[in-house]
Amino acid sequence: QKRGIRLALCARWGMIALLAIVLLVAAGDERPFLSAFSPISASGRRNVPDPGQLNRDILGGTIQFEHLSLEDGLSQNSVYCILQDHQGFLWFGTQDGLNRYDGYGVTVYRPRPGDPNSLSHHFIRALYEDEQGGLWIGTDGGGLNRLDLQTGRIVRYEHDPTDPSTVSGNRVFALYGDREGRLWIGTENGLDRFDPATAGFVRFRHGPDPGSLTPGPIRAIYQDRTGMLWIGS
Repeated sequence: QKRGIRLALCARWGMIALLAIVLLVAAGDERPFLSAFSPISASGRRNVPDPGQLNRDILGGTIQFEHLSLEDGLSQNSVYCILQDHQGFLWFGTQDGLNRYDGYGVTVYRPRPGDPNSLSHHFIRALYEDEQGGLWIGTDGGGLNRLDLQTGRIVRYEHDPTDPSTVSGNRVFALYGDREGRLWIGTENGLDRFDPATAGFVRFRHGPDPGSLTPGPIRAIYQDRTGMLWIGS
């Protein structure tokens, strides 16, 4: 079944490994919509243009985009993050739910009142898949969620002001996995590192030490080739 899903995705998009996803703003309309193109020519041959040529093609209107919208089952038109998991599914985080796309249809994940095995919040800002097949979901108001892609089980990690081992804030803006497999979380209150041994979080905050983190929310995380972790606030 998994192989069939991957083949379906390949057939739908041309070459899923080379799929490029972009967020565009329609002229006269400030609502983002999801668009995609595959660098495959009409003859079926693979095109891998240089970046400059790609930009000229886009500006010149020679590249055609396909749109995925509400009419196709997308839960909401404002897409904040995109991830392709190890099975080939595409995941889209929106202001109103998490969407899984299999090349044909969309499955929507939203909070269900009274059900702890559902998302903790509908606004999805960040996505990351770990090496164990877990999809980490950063929400804007409900903390962090981990969806087991095999079992469908969801575990919530929410901020508790009385417990310093919990995630530092319920507004999660960035997720990043470093080379050692550690998960870093950017929140409204600073930077966290998840400790899988304790299922808790180590917090890094701004303080009087000049070597501490800069103040403000953490919105971007990246590790460079030397192993240095760059933090955008």
